[in-house]
Amino acid sequence: MVLWATCDASDAIGVPVSSRQPACAGEDAPDADLAATYDLYFASRHYDHRYPVPNPATLAFLRAHGLHQAQSMLDLGCGNGRYALALLGPECASLTGCDPSEGAIALFRRRAQAHPLRSRVRLVQGGVEALASGDRFDVLLLLFGVLGLMGGRECRVRNLQALRGHCLPGARMALTVPNAWRRLPGAQLRAWWDAMRQPGTSQVSGDVRFWRRIAGRAHVFRYHLFTPVELCEELAEAGWTVVLLEAEGVLPESPVCRWGWLATLDGWLRRVTPARLGYGFRVLAVPAHDLPSQRGEACR
Repeated sequence: MVLWATCDASDAIGVPVSSRQPACAGEDAPDADLAATYDLYFASRHYDHRYPVPNPATLAFLRAHGLHQAQSMLDLGCGNGRYALALLGPECASLTGCDPSEGAIALFRRRAQAHPLRSRVRLVQGGVEALASGDRFDVLLLLFGVLGLMGGRECRVRNLQALRGHCLPGARMALTVPNAWRRLPGAQLRAWWDAMRQPGTSQVSGDVRFWRRIAGRAHVFRYHLFTPVELCEELAEAGWTVVLLEAEGVLPESPVCRWGWLATLDGWLRRVTPARLGYGFRVLAVPAHDLPSQRGEACR
């Protein structure tokens, strides 16, 4: 069960419970047991084995665009903090990690305790709605396909709109999502086949289910895979302007995070690979009112 929480300013790495309600409900909402599944995913150390470090190319991308120099950074869907803590340095004034998984927050807290700048870390258990109304950020991160776990299109757009209300002037958002043309072809075929067998059910292109074996049991994940056009449309509908869209990488992320030579090879391949052929997409966006003249140019 997801607990929606805000953070007490007196406890930089504490997570007191809040009465805030989830932003999305009904069929459009994320799976109710998603947080519990991720609790198990982190507790089993399966996640750490698959992704022991941040994707090197994505981390380099964030630094190259100066996102580590945040006045106030939000990592939504922060997991165990593998990106956020790597970006937390002298030039980052404050960092808020936000995740519905209690297990993820516990691991993040444990890792943050060893960081010399741990006093700058604040942890929030929940989604966008768990943030305090006065929270404002100049850097927002939605990495590792977090957007695809937020439920249906209406729910995703609503969350992206809510994030605009938490932006400082000049804010920038970086997100990465899975490519529907490259990811989980078996799951996509299964979703299409299920829709053919049950004509009365509605099937949204890109919505898939897949199973991962964790602690000896198969657990189901509901996920959304994106095309570049669809991602740009959702961001525009939510009031964001895409200023950069590129391939996040060419090879699957897990081996890239585990073996340095594959990360180097992936970096070479990515330079000559168009976004539509990447394993995922990397996007840099700003609130639309900050850059109205360039709406959509990066998506063409």
